[in-house]
Amino acid sequence: MIKNFFNRISGSSLKVFAFLFCLSLIARIFTLFPLVIDHDESTYLVIANEWLKGNIPFKDYIDIKPVGIYGIYALLTALFGQSVLAIRVLTILTISSTAFFLFKAGKEAKKSNFSSLASGALYIALISVDQWGWSGNTEIFFNLFTAASLYYLLKQKKSLSQYFLVGLLMGIGFIIKYHVIFDFTAFLLFIFWVSKDNLKDLFYRISITGLSFLIPFGLVNLFYYLSGNYSEFLEVSFVIPSRYS
Repeated sequence: MIKNFFNRISGSSLKVFAFLFCLSLIARIFTLFPLVIDHDESTYLVIANEWLKGNIPFKDYIDIKPVGIYGIYALLTALFGQSVLAIRVLTILTISSTAFFLFKAGKEAKKSNFSSLASGALYIALISVDQWGWSGNTEIFFNLFTAASLYYLLKQKKSLSQYFLVGLLMGIGFIIKYHVIFDFTAFLLFIFWVSKDNLKDLFYRISITGLSFLIPFGLVNLFYYLSGNYSEFLEVSFVIPSRYS
């Protein structure tokens, strides 16, 4: 019965997304109500609010997460005010969007409708079953960009612009959490494997993907350099994390 249902809705992207969003909402509806789930989410909300007041991350306050996560919270705060409900709804939307891109990636990899949609549904279940996945943390947001990048990487008809998009999406994920570099390395190895018989294609694909990956992080560096706070940015972004065992 489940397999027939999956096959029935898989022909429409809108139906698939609606299903995954409803599934995510049902699995996480209890997260909409608590004011505090964990200290990370609370920290992001406080820092985002201070940033909107003109206080610069890493200069006027310190937390060792990359600046991208504070940017997400600051944008949401600017749009909806200091709303805990808004960040929880955004978290649900992000998770369902990630699941949707996993479905799309499965289809591009020639998997069945059932397997492709099941991968998205399982992602929602696994990230919602444990308390560490209940808040709007960095992992939830960078996973969206990783899954979207995977989809474009697996598309059957590729162009150089798609490789640019793969790198750019991974670059955005990188400024949300630096662990994305490991996923990006795996993607580069995949590009090398499928392109190794054509050195010209290999050079262009690796170069374009690598350069576009650097754009978001380059812009963050430029912001801190031009604002005169580059030493603080380097200290919090690299020196302090390097002391972690």
